[in-house]
Amino acid sequence: MTVCILILVGAPSEQAEARPGGRLSVTQHVDYSKGRPIEGARFYLSLRRRIGSELRSPTGRAFSGAVRLGRVLPAGRYRIASWVRTCAGTCDFLDPPSARCFREIRIRSNDRLRLRLETRFAGPCTFFKRSG
Repeated sequence: MTVCILILVGAPSEQAEARPGGRLSVTQHVDYSKGRPIEGARFYLSLRRRIGSELRSPTGRAFSGAVRLGRVLPAGRYRIASWVRTCAGTCDFLDPPSARCFREIRIRSNDRLRLRLETRFAGPCTFFKRSG
């Protein structure tokens, strides 16, 4: 069984709401070529808004299966991160986070940013910018 947890930013400021936002699309591809966890895994994705040098605290939301995210966000800088926690026995107990990666992104007004998240169990994940 595979579940993905998405952690998103809190409410935007009034100033950010006044500016038009941009669209972020994320698609995850899980590479099982080196095997898959026998007992399952949980995939995590977090998106935090950067205000100055501070990262705002996130809130959570769960998904089943690979991530397919489309969201309109206020213009600004964000940090998107991903990691995996494999199941230890049943998925009531999880191993420590692994296969981690992050990327700093910028959402511009009226723009669309597409990212592809490549997740591997044998090493870190990677975010790729997609064109179009």
